[in-house]
Amino acid sequence: MIRYSAKKGREHMVPKSYILFRIGERLCAADLQSTERLLRAAAPTPLPESPAHLLGVLNLEGTLIPVVDLREYVGCVARELNPDDRFLILESGGKRTALVVEEVLGVQEISMENGEWGASPSETARKVVEGVGKFDGEPVLILDAQAVASLPGGPDRNPGQGGSS
Repeated sequence: MIRYSAKKGREHMVPKSYILFRIGERLCAADLQSTERLLRAAAPTPLPESPAHLLGVLNLEGTLIPVVDLREYVGCVARELNPDDRFLILESGGKRTALVVEEVLGVQEISMENGEWGASPSETARKVVEGVGKFDGEPVLILDAQAVASLPGGPDRNPGQGGSS
């Protein structure tokens, strides 16, 4: 059995409010407190030599926000951005990230569990998944908004810093 340890002590035993959404066929969730807003997807401005998960940046009210596709991180097949997709804006530690999601199912209380998510999570998935919960009997990958914001390639960029690494 694969165990996940909560990064914040015992909070994983108490149900918390999460926004529930789908990335590919995976049911995922983000802490509601880290969720800023939901937007219709738009073509981001691409960044040269950026990693595959970083689709580009979105200018949101004068702030450049990285647009991140976690499909490869959660074990889904990569695909092009679809006009029906949504951007879920997450904020953690002062960093904002636009996460590409396909369907938003609403807000639910979920308890993080020690458990499995169907298949063994890859090392890649463990970089962004804080834990696993269940909703209607289906595993829910609970994303770590801080880890998503800290993925290499973008979220640390601020308008005044320029684009070079």
